[in-house]
Amino acid sequence: SYLIASQVSSRAVTFVLNLVITRMLTPEAYGLAAVQFHLINTVILFLAREGFRRGCLRPPSDGIAGVQRARRTLVMAALCIPTGLVV
Repeated sequence: SYLIASQVSSRAVTFVLNLVITRMLTPEAYGLAAVQFHLINTVILFLAREGFRRGCLRPPSDGIAGVQRARRTLVMAALCIPTGLVV
C-alpha cells in the first residue's frame, strides 16, 4: 500500500509542478523546452537501445570464433546501459 501511495503522490506532485511551470512560462519558452526535452529523451533512448538491437540482429557464427564474437557483442550491448545513463 505504501508503494501505491508513493506513486500516486509523486505523480500528483509532478502534475502540480507542471501546472505551475506552464503558468509561469510564455508559450514560446514552454514549447522550446518541450521540444528540447523530447529530443534529449529520444537521443538517450536511441543510444541505450541501438547497441543491443544491432547485437541481436547479427547472425550467429559456429565454433570458438563465434562464441568469442557473441561474448564481445554482449559486452558492447551491456555498455549501452551506462552510456545511456551518462548521456
